[in-house]
Amino acid sequence: MEWFKRFYAEDYFLYRYEPRLDELPIKEVEFLLEHGRLDFSGPHRPRVFDICCGVGRHARPLAARGCEVIGVDLANKSVQAAVELAGAEGLADRCKFYLGDIRTFETPRDCDLAINIFTSFGYFESDAADAVIMAKAGQSLRPGGRFILDVINREAAIADFKLREKRGRRGNYVIQQSRLDLENGRMIAHWTFVRGKCRSEHTVNIRLYALHELIRMAAGCGLKFVQAFGDFDGRPFDPKTPRCIFIAEKPLPANAESKAPDGVPDNRQVL
Repeated sequence: MEWFKRFYAEDYFLYRYEPRLDELPIKEVEFLLEHGRLDFSGPHRPRVFDICCGVGRHARPLAARGCEVIGVDLANKSVQAAVELAGAEGLADRCKFYLGDIRTFETPRDCDLAINIFTSFGYFESDAADAVIMAKAGQSLRPGGRFILDVINREAAIADFKLREKRGRRGNYVIQQSRLDLENGRMIAHWTFVRGKCRSEHTVNIRLYALHELIRMAAGCGLKFVQAFGDFDGRPFDPKTPRCIFIAEKPLPANAESKAPDGVPDNRQVL
């Protein structure tokens, strides 16, 4: 089994202690609304495709702000939680969450924005496999639509590399022991989750992409690089910023106008 399937399907949802996941991502949502160039003045709600949506941390606030959001994730528990939370917040008519692997998922069409947030990129065994996410994002977008990708800044991760970190609080924490595979541009980390008397261990293997590599990959998927930021506060990207927030756009065809949104394919597993 691929590491991320077990990691997210089992222990991450149960053991993880990550305050960011429990907070309303106000700054992140404001960034997405601003740089996604969403238009709320037309007859249709802006459509957003949330790739690796988790529990809907971004999908639900975007829906509350007036978007129609389609989210997909391969972790059953996360998708179930997203559906329940959207229902409790009165957003079920604006959020649709699907259980699936983005590599085989039938993407929605004519979206105004596609997003992949919180380092859910670089998990696959090759660059070509990772490029499928870029390709799926491009397929989902109308001409002029944007893709926003949020990943670790490779240069900062290497410069500030730590062999061992402990995060969390007493009785609920994670120990991360890492190494860099510079030949293949990957960071490999052994995570030990501790919650009370329970422990669980996983090995995480993530490809760290440089900005120029993302630009080249996007171009190969028919997306044009627009800009990169160093964090959701809008700071410029540089080698020391914690994040690389990559923005690309699906070019407008010559002498053509973008289409209005149509229906979403129904042959997917929805929870």
